[in-house]
Amino acid sequence: MLAKLEEYLEIFHAEDFHDIVISRQEHRPLLVIRAYEEISKRFDYPLHPRRTHAGPKETGTIRSVVRSATCWPAASATRSAYS
Repeated sequence: MLAKLEEYLEIFHAEDFHDIVISRQEHRPLLVIRAYEEISKRFDYPLHPRRTHAGPKETGTIRSVVRSATCWPAASATRSAYS
């Protein structure tokens, strides 16, 4: 995944395009969180949290809540460190 991301970023940079926000699409919240942790270590671009999930209301709501509840405490800690 990171190799493909690097490949796309090289293309964007070659075209002098630097207005980039990275978004990882995945239906498993913990995998998204781990991916964002790795991405944030290697790249200096904002990350889009993609807090919503498509699908049946019950499944989508549960996955969205799990992702949000897991992501936001870490984001708050990071934000306060830079405030």
